[in-house]
Amino acid sequence: MGETKDTLAEQDRFFEAYGGLKRFHRSITVPRPGTKLYEIALEEGMISHEDSWEQIAEIAGQVSNKLTKKDLMENVARMDEEERDYKKRHGLPFRKGSE
Repeated sequence: MGETKDTLAEQDRFFEAYGGLKRFHRSITVPRPGTKLYEIALEEGMISHEDSWEQIAEIAGQVSNKLTKKDLMENVARMDEEERDYKKRHGLPFRKGSE
C-alpha cells in the first residue's frame, strides 16, 4: 500500500505515454481524526491522540507510503515545473508569484 519512488516513476511514464500533463492538481493527504488514514498513522506510531494539527501536518503524505517528506516535496516541485513549462508553451497563465 502507498507510494514509492517506483510508483512515482510509473506515474511519469503514464503521463509521457499520453502526451504529458495537461491538467494539474496536486494534493498531499493529511490524516484527519476519524478517518482510516488517521487510525493507520496512530497504529504505525507516526502520531498520537495528543498531537497538534501542526504535528499531524508534518506527516502529511507519508502515512503508509515508502516516501520521505523530501521525496514528496521533490515530486511536487517537479510537477510544478512541468505545469509551468506546459502553460508557458501554450500561453496559459500560471499561479501568481510563481514565475
